[in-house]
Amino acid sequence: MSNENSKTTLSLLFEWFEKVGITYDKEYLDIDYHVRGTGDGLGIVALKDIPKGIVVCKIPKSSILSVKTSSIANILDENCLYGGIGLAIALMYEIGIGKKSHWYDYIQSIPKKEPLPMFWKDEHFNYLVGTELEKSARKDRELLESDFKSSVLPLIEAYPDIMTKEICTLENFLNASSLVSSRAFQVDDYHDDAMVPLADIFNHKTNAENVHLETDGELCVNCGKIEKLCNCSYTSIEKDNDEENKDNDNKEKLTPEEEQKIAEMIDIRMFRPCKKGEEVFNTYGEHPNASLLNKYGFTELNNPFDVVSIDIKRIMRTICKDDRKKPKMIERAMYWFEHRMKFLPPEFRDPNNTENDDEIEDINDFFFRFESTTEIDPDLRGLLLVQFVDDGIFQTWKRDKKNKALNRWLKALPNEEKKRKLNQPSLKERICKCVCQFAEERLKDYPTTLEEDYNELKPIDEDKYKFKEKVPDDVLYHRWALLLRIGEKQLLNKYIIRYKDGKDNEEGKNTKDTETNEQSNKKRKL
Repeated sequence: MSNENSKTTLSLLFEWFEKVGITYDKEYLDIDYHVRGTGDGLGIVALKDIPKGIVVCKIPKSSILSVKTSSIANILDENCLYGGIGLAIALMYEIGIGKKSHWYDYIQSIPKKEPLPMFWKDEHFNYLVGTELEKSARKDRELLESDFKSSVLPLIEAYPDIMTKEICTLENFLNASSLVSSRAFQVDDYHDDAMVPLADIFNHKTNAENVHLETDGELCVNCGKIEKLCNCSYTSIEKDNDEENKDNDNKEKLTPEEEQKIAEMIDIRMFRPCKKGEEVFNTYGEHPNASLLNKYGFTELNNPFDVVSIDIKRIMRTICKDDRKKPKMIERAMYWFEHRMKFLPPEFRDPNNTENDDEIEDINDFFFRFESTTEIDPDLRGLLLVQFVDDGIFQTWKRDKKNKALNRWLKALPNEEKKRKLNQPSLKERICKCVCQFAEERLKDYPTTLEEDYNELKPIDEDKYKFKEKVPDDVLYHRWALLLRIGEKQLLNKYIIRYKDGKDNEEGKNTKDTETNEQSNKKRKL
C-alpha cells in the first residue's frame, strides 16, 4: 500500500471513529502502518511513557459488528446462525455491499483476508511438513467449505435479492472467515463474537501485553439489557455471589440506566506500562505457534506455549518392535484406556476441570503432548505404567472387577516406580527412556534439522528483511514456518536432554509454572 493510500485509509477510519463515538487517547497513542513491518498492517505505538491502570480507548458496543448489529441480523436470527459462522456471514455481507455498509470505513482499513495457511499454495505448504499444522490447516479449509455448503448456499436460495451470488461466494466466505478467526473478540453474552474496531489494531505479544479489554455488565442474550432492565421471560444472566456482591458495591449509587450505559461500552485499559516509542500490545491468549499461525497468521520466536503431539499408534509402534508381542500390548493399552482416569493425578480427575471435557471415544484418536514444562504427559505416563507392569500384577487387575488391587497398587505407586528386579531398570527409568525415544522418533517427521532451519532463517532476518517495508508473501510464509519448526524441535530436544539415559535430569529442581492471566481478553477462535 502506497503512503498516499495509507493516509487516505487512515483518514477515513479516524473520521468514522469520530462519527460512531470511538475514542483513543491521542496524548499517548499513535496509530500507523508498518509498526512491525510485516506488511500493510496497522499497529499502535506509545507517544510517551504510559502508566499502568489508565483507560486509553473507549469503544461503544453500538459500533461493533456482530450477528446482532449486522445489516442482516434478522436473516441470521431466523436461520439460527450465530457464533463464528454467523459473524463470518455477516462480515462477508457487509464487505459485499461496499459503501452501503455502516462499517465501510472500518472494513476498508483491514486486509481483504489474513494470510492463514489454508490460503497457501502447495509450494508454501511444504514448509509445514512435519509440524503440528501439516494436516490440520488443510482440514480447516475443508471444514469451512463444508460450512459454506450447509450454511451459506441455503441463504442464497432463500434470500436471492439480499444474499446474492456475487456476495455469497466461497472465496468471500473464506476471506471473511479468516478475518473473524484472527480479529474477532468475545464481547458479552448478547453480542458473542464480534469485530471490534480499534481493538483489533493492537497486535499480539505472548506474556508481554500492555492492554486488556474490559466491559462491565452481563447482558441478556435476548434483548441486550442488564438484569435490572430486562423484561424477557427468561434470562441467561448468571453470577456467583461474590461477583454479584462486588458489582452491587460498585454500582450502589448508579441508576439502572447508568449501569446500562456502562455495560454498552468497551474500555481498553493499560495492564502493563509502556515506554515511549514502544509498540503497545494486546494478547490473543496463550497459544502455541501452530495455533498462532493457523488462526492469526504469524508465529513468534521462543514461544513458551509451544506444543508437539504424538499419536498413540506411533507410541505403540515405537515400544513394540516384536509383532508377536503386539496382541498383549494392545490388550494392555485397551485396559489403560478403560481405566484411564484412575492413572491420572488428582487434579486431572476433578470433574470441574474443563481440560477433560473432550472425551475421546476411540483409542486410535488418542494423542499425547510434549509441552514447555517438559513434564511427562500424565496420560502417556499412565499408558506406559500399564505396559511395563509385571504380568502377574496385570492379570490380577484384570480379574479384580472392583479394581481394589489396582487402587492399592496406585496408592503405592511412588515406591513401585522405583523398584528394581534382578538389576533390571525400574518402571520410572523405563518410562523416562521411552519418552526420550518418542521425542527422537517425532523429530524424524521433519525433513530438516534444527541447525538447517537456523541457517535458512539467518538470511531472511538480515538487514534487507528487517521488516521496514512490505515483505514478499513467500518470504513471510517461509519465516513463520521456520519459527514454527524451530520452536517444535527445540521443545523435543528439551525432552531428549531431560530424559536421556532413562533418567529424569530435572528431578528435584523447581519448575517455574507459567503464569496465567484469567482476565486477559483473548481473541476467539473461529
